[in-house]
Amino acid sequence: MKSKSPNKKDDFPIFGYDINKVLDYSRKLKGTKKQLEYLEYAKKEKLMNAKYCDQYSGKTSFETQVDIEIDFLKRKLSDRELQPQVEINQNKIVWLKNKQDLIFLFDELLRMGFIPYNKAKDKLIANHFTWYEEDMDPEKNKSIRKQLKNFESHPSDEISIVVSKMAKPKD
Repeated sequence: MKSKSPNKKDDFPIFGYDINKVLDYSRKLKGTKKQLEYLEYAKKEKLMNAKYCDQYSGKTSFETQVDIEIDFLKRKLSDRELQPQVEINQNKIVWLKNKQDLIFLFDELLRMGFIPYNKAKDKLIANHFTWYEEDMDPEKNKSIRKQLKNFESHPSDEISIVVSKMAKPKD
């Protein structure tokens, strides 16, 4: 017996195009991108189903209200991209540069004694850092560390400069 493939009609209820229910449902979805996908779907479905078209009653149309919400969510995504390099998110630090830099910096802080040695350092990094909207994977951290040790990858010049300045003794 074949399993049914996911279908937006099954995944995304449209509540008879009741704008309040559609917006409430949208706001309960996890993630701005999922909310945008749902709203775009609801708007498309509304346009394709003429029997639900708004009568000229002086009200703002369903499509206009959905467009307003979509614009708001797109601005929210845009604002998130303009946030500073490091931010606290769900009790984790969001690292916005490449992962090699984080692993290299963390190892150097350990080596210099700023952070006490921990056998499970990859798990420690994964517990305290996230990368954009993706969790750090301890196994990937080990792989990155191995690449750094074997000179297969390198930290950025920015992080190398920071570490070299930390290592210099003050006169």
